[in-house]
Amino acid sequence: MNPQMPFRLNSIKTRVTLGALGVFVVSLWVLGFLTTRILEKDISQLVADAQASATTQMAAQLDRELGARLSALAEIAGMIDAEKIASPPAVQRLLESQPLLQDLFNVSVLAVDRDGIGIADAPYLAERIGANYRTRVDAFAKALDEGRPQVGSPIIGVSTNQPLLPLAVPIVDDAGQVIGALGGAIDLSQPNFFDDLTAEGYGQTGTYSIMSKSDRIIVTSSDPDLIMYQLPPEGISPLLDQAIAGEERTYRYVTVLDVDSLTTVKGLETTDWLIATITPAAEAFAPVKHAQRRMILTMVLVTILVGLTVWWMLRHQLRPMLSTVKALQQMTAAQKPLKTLSKTGTHEIDSLIASFNQLLKSLIRREQENKRFREIAEKAVYGIAIADLDRRLVYVNRFLAEIHGYQADDLIGRDISVFHSTEQLAEVEKTVRPLHEQGHFAPQEIWHVDHDGRSFPMLMSGVLLRDEHDEPKYIAASSVDITKRKQAEKALSESETFLNVVLESMPLPVFHKDAEGRYTGFNKAFETFFGQPRSTLVGRSVFDIHPPDLAETYHAQDRELLDQVGTQRYESQARNARGEIRDVVFHKATLTNSSGEITGLVGTLVDITERKQADAEIHRLAYYDPLTNLPNRRLLQDRLRHAMAVARRSGSLGALVFLDIDDFKALNDTRGHDAGDQLLVKIAERICTVARETDTVARLGGDEFVVMLENLNADREKAALAIRQVGEKIRLEIACPYEITGGEFHCSASLGVVLFNGHQESVDTLLKQADLAMYKAKDEGRNVLRFFDPAMQTTLDERIGLERDLRLALDLGQFTPFYQAQVDREGRVLGAEVLLRWQHPERGMVSPAEFIPLAEATGLILPIGQWVLESACRQIDHWSGNDRLQHVRLAVNVSAREFRQPDFVDQVKHVLSETGADPARLRLELTESMVLEDVGGTFEKMEALKQLGIGFALDDFGTGHSSLAYLTRLPLDTLKIDSSFVFNLPDSHNDAVVAQTIISMARSLGLNVIAEGVETEAQRDFLALNHCHVYQGYLFSRPVPLEDFEKFCAASLEN
Repeated sequence: MNPQMPFRLNSIKTRVTLGALGVFVVSLWVLGFLTTRILEKDISQLVADAQASATTQMAAQLDRELGARLSALAEIAGMIDAEKIASPPAVQRLLESQPLLQDLFNVSVLAVDRDGIGIADAPYLAERIGANYRTRVDAFAKALDEGRPQVGSPIIGVSTNQPLLPLAVPIVDDAGQVIGALGGAIDLSQPNFFDDLTAEGYGQTGTYSIMSKSDRIIVTSSDPDLIMYQLPPEGISPLLDQAIAGEERTYRYVTVLDVDSLTTVKGLETTDWLIATITPAAEAFAPVKHAQRRMILTMVLVTILVGLTVWWMLRHQLRPMLSTVKALQQMTAAQKPLKTLSKTGTHEIDSLIASFNQLLKSLIRREQENKRFREIAEKAVYGIAIADLDRRLVYVNRFLAEIHGYQADDLIGRDISVFHSTEQLAEVEKTVRPLHEQGHFAPQEIWHVDHDGRSFPMLMSGVLLRDEHDEPKYIAASSVDITKRKQAEKALSESETFLNVVLESMPLPVFHKDAEGRYTGFNKAFETFFGQPRSTLVGRSVFDIHPPDLAETYHAQDRELLDQVGTQRYESQARNARGEIRDVVFHKATLTNSSGEITGLVGTLVDITERKQADAEIHRLAYYDPLTNLPNRRLLQDRLRHAMAVARRSGSLGALVFLDIDDFKALNDTRGHDAGDQLLVKIAERICTVARETDTVARLGGDEFVVMLENLNADREKAALAIRQVGEKIRLEIACPYEITGGEFHCSASLGVVLFNGHQESVDTLLKQADLAMYKAKDEGRNVLRFFDPAMQTTLDERIGLERDLRLALDLGQFTPFYQAQVDREGRVLGAEVLLRWQHPERGMVSPAEFIPLAEATGLILPIGQWVLESACRQIDHWSGNDRLQHVRLAVNVSAREFRQPDFVDQVKHVLSETGADPARLRLELTESMVLEDVGGTFEKMEALKQLGIGFALDDFGTGHSSLAYLTRLPLDTLKIDSSFVFNLPDSHNDAVVAQTIISMARSLGLNVIAEGVETEAQRDFLALNHCHVYQGYLFSRPVPLEDFEKFCAASLEN
């Protein structure tokens, strides 16, 4: 509301509006009150009806439960006649044969005679037999006297001290005379059928209560505190008295717990009981309260909404007049320029506005003309100044004032020299001199000075203004700040210089051509590359400079690029200053003018000759063996995939011939790796001479070669015959002598062959099958050719399955260390060799001969060996506190692959540190072949471990190329005679000589000797006679688990 137009209560519109609003609000609230009362009555009735329905259902269900139990008693009572009731044992057997009764009555089922004396009870309780129940239980008394089924009054059990509910039916003879009664008791404190009815209660907090009218007692209730609660006597509670009198209805009632409740009472048919459903009034009438709150909230919101609507309408009706008054007030106070007022749509106000607008039209027209000039001058992005003939400023626009650091009003009346320094005034006078003669002066660059003394250039022009008598009156000048333009010109010049320096110093040749393809510019690298001076190249085309074939290519590429805006990259060749043809990459882009027309192109060339040579070398190294220049495994696999695809389409067969050189390792060991490399090169040459031009000869590594044959006959027998012919040629050619370093050398090759048609096999499978066939050839004596058959595949599959299980064995804890004792001649245990055993859940005990070679081939021997070493060291540390076992040394076998690990010494140190084992109790067993591979490296590692106190044994001595040379160098402690030399002792003369020689050699070198595989006393006696006094073998102990080994040690000490 406008503060100048306060809201007045004496306004007619205001009073009418407020009166109408008051009538509406009063009517609304009266209607809401009446509606709330009606809703309260209806919802209360619905709540009472729902509770009455639930009570009726509960009463019916309770009647069914009581009736079911009375019927069950009556059915059994019908089975008891006068003869049977005279024989209590017979009645006892009958009751015990009825488990249903015991399910229905959780205390007992009792039979009494005509005098009420107990004669049978199930479950049987001796104290109930002979007791008089006529006087103790009213249900029995009434059943005997009235001859009808009875639900008795609740009582407190004598033995249990818990509330009990008795039920009884009469037992009658054939004449209908009562001869006894059968009754059952229900413990109300224990789970019973009442729990199913009253366990949940009614609603959230309501309860069910079952009352006996005759006893005025609560039999049971969903509220445990009310069970067996004695109701007030008659006359205390009229409503309770009415309910007991048989008045079944729903009413408001204050319960015995002093809670205002909605109570529904319903009588039972089977007994004089009542069932009462009691719901606190707060819960029962919660929907009513909720509806009342929603109704009140709705009326409040409607009242507010109607009030705001009326208020808005009042404001809307008054707005035209308020707007008109406000506009007139603002124009009167000079807050806004004069302007015509808009019509409001209200006749009286529009008549007043029309008269006012006519008055303002002429004033507004004049104001608009002045405003237009001011807007142009003030919004201009150049300076405008007007001075009189005495050079005093009469007008300065905002731009000119701000660029000089002044406010426009501060400059009015000041001399124009305020814009210039003393030195610049003479130049200004010279510039404006033509003004009086010509009436204007042309744009001139004039230096100005701002408020802070900073000089900057402006481009200024002027005109002489005359009055109505054509006499000079004012000088008007306009000025444009050209500081940025001058800076841009300087930056452009510097940029051109910088670009020229960059281009000239770039190592890449850069060139520029016009739209006709003629060279117009180059850098120094371009001149150097082509060996021609710049002066001879400018204006010439590619045909004038380059060889014809290259020029034609360059010209075609230029014409394609110059036809449309874009970039281009292509590889080509170029002849450099030395006449060499170099591989190059051209990068070109079109140049356009401001109209978008193509004016030429700019480009660079990159010499990629060395890079392509390097790529070729990388490709050769990636796909070819560097020693023999044959395809390697990767290229072989690519070609094999292609060959399999061709075979699959054409139906032809192909084959892989896998070659392995026999005894190649012996050559490396005896003559060195250089001789081995010479042999591999010569073998590769011989294979290539025998193989067909279409065949692929590849080297997989080491001494393994593969020949792949394609387009063989589709008939497998014919294809196999052709392969055998090629294979035999290769085998015979390889068998010819070689001249290499160290003299002539003879060798042979074992060949494995597999056929393929590309339908089922994978590349890896074919290579494995060929490899398997090759090993079959080696097993059959070497220097032969063997074909792959399904039996080999079965072996391969078994190997793959075994390898898969082996990878999981360590994580699944399937490995167990076994110990084989090493004893002296008296049978005392000196140590033991730790032998690994694999107990597979399906395969059973897997032989070490089966899984150890596989572990070495796959590299799994590394984690397995680490685990065995850790297990042995932990056991050594564990025995350190055992007087009987702390002297035992454990020997651990170390594979060649483990020992070759660069950090093997660090691994052993780490295990010793982690386990705390005594290094002196640990012995590592190495093989001869391992030592001979790298005697120098072996010595360094053994010496480092020897410093820690670890002992070394040379295992299987005598089975390889034994040499005294390395025996004298290595820090060994023990030689182990291989079991192959012990097996035939003392009968084999040769083995006896070998064993004696090893023992003598060891004694001469100061080494201990252990004989492996001692199984007979004759073997032991022979070895002892020849001064070998430490033994290992089945004669003393098999490899056994830890517990058995410890028992063996204890037994040896006792013996």
